Amino acid sequence: MVRGAFEYQGQKCSAASRCYIPSDVWNDIEQDYLKAYAWAGVVAARGFKPAEEIRDKIEGKFTSEQLIEARLLAKNFWNLHVKE
Repeated sequence: MVRGAFEYQGQKCSAASRCYIPSDVWNDIEQDYLKAYAWAGVVAARGFKPAEEIRDKIEGKFTSEQLIEARLLAKNFWNLHVKE
């Protein structure tokens, strides 16, 4: 869902920019802040300004060790998924 909301492949599906999750389901969803940070970092590096804010907000949740891990994951995502 994060990729659909932020990536751009010629046309962007606006429906993927929003997601409704009922409150009774929300707590059952695993929050993977490392992957969210990595994707937001990749998208921010591609010039999408709102992703910078998301990345920075997530960064505030990390310890220094987690931040190192998240930045490494972002680098790996970039190398794997970004075609220049």
